[in-house]
Amino acid sequence: MAVLRFKTTTKNNVLTQVKNDIDAGSGPGIQRIYTGAMPASVEVAETGTLIAELTLSDPCGTVTAGELIFSTIVRDAAANADGVAGYVRTYDSDLNAVFDGDVSNTGGTGFLKLNTINIVKDGPVFIQSCILRVG
Repeated sequence: MAVLRFKTTTKNNVLTQVKNDIDAGSGPGIQRIYTGAMPASVEVAETGTLIAELTLSDPCGTVTAGELIFSTIVRDAAANADGVAGYVRTYDSDLNAVFDGDVSNTGGTGFLKLNTINIVKDGPVFIQSCILRVG
């Protein structure tokens, strides 16, 4: 895999566009957590089972030093289904997909860190952190 490193201004420009895409629409963006492997492209249909839905702040976060740091994400008080979190798809408020990301527990390396990746139907889903970085 190629390794690229960008100057901070370029990183911030890329992440500001991502932030603007999430904040498009009349309300807050959302994140949906699915089981299974992440699709090959965000432009294809979701795969796996929808197990949780999280509501982002509006605006979704702030861009600084090559990071999009998400503001408060409202937890899902009652998960949709049982399952192991495989990936998260982030949408604007009109459900236009913006990007997919990996999910892990607090000690993992996922973009979205949860208290656990083992989701239980009707149980709460807690977000530990959510930071998008550009290299």
